[in-house]
Amino acid sequence: MAVWSESVVRYPCVLKEVAHDESAKQAELTFDNHRVLPVGFVPYGLAQWDGTRRLDFWQYSADSSRANQIWLGHDDERGCLTVGTFDPLDRRADSVDLAEELTIKLVSIGLPNQDAPRPVAFGHRLVDHAMNLAARRDRWPTTAVVVDGRPEWLRYQVFAGCWAATVDGHTVGSLGWGDPPELLTLVPFADTTPYGFDVTAGVRFVDMRGPDSWPWATDWHPDHFPLL
Repeated sequence: MAVWSESVVRYPCVLKEVAHDESAKQAELTFDNHRVLPVGFVPYGLAQWDGTRRLDFWQYSADSSRANQIWLGHDDERGCLTVGTFDPLDRRADSVDLAEELTIKLVSIGLPNQDAPRPVAFGHRLVDHAMNLAARRDRWPTTAVVVDGRPEWLRYQVFAGCWAATVDGHTVGSLGWGDPPELLTLVPFADTTPYGFDVTAGVRFVDMRGPDSWPWATDWHPDHFPLL
């Protein structure tokens, strides 16, 4: 399965170790970091947050003509989480595809830094594990979340000290480190000034701030051991 054939995540570890689609890796190498791509949807973030807000990362469509995911980051002394909004018109915005996208990201952000040696074919086993997690989305634990002022169900999965979550009925997901959230309140941000960029003007890769601020692990987690 060509996991990254439609969009590319540009932050350490993920593309190098999880991706196994050569065209995607080539796109990562050749895409202009200063190129501006339009965003045709409004991204969601946390309604209340006293800590840092930023544009964590974004992904682009298969034809590289537009952004199809925007991830808004939040961190403070309590932890770090990022809220992702998927283009509702994109093919990968249904619940199954969202679960696959989220579990791929989940197993990626839990990786230790590059000092930890990687066994041969580990990336492939990691992808397979992520797909197995996604296939069980209907059995993921649930907790309450508020979206646009209405209560919804947030379904989450935990792996290697991190968590990923989807929201029933919405093209929104979340990733975080530590314990899953007990209650999030998500609202659309047509004005993304609090996150340090203007979504109406488009996005550039050089504007992403997430990877350098994330709490990357330094060693393997027990969840990794069966895959090593």
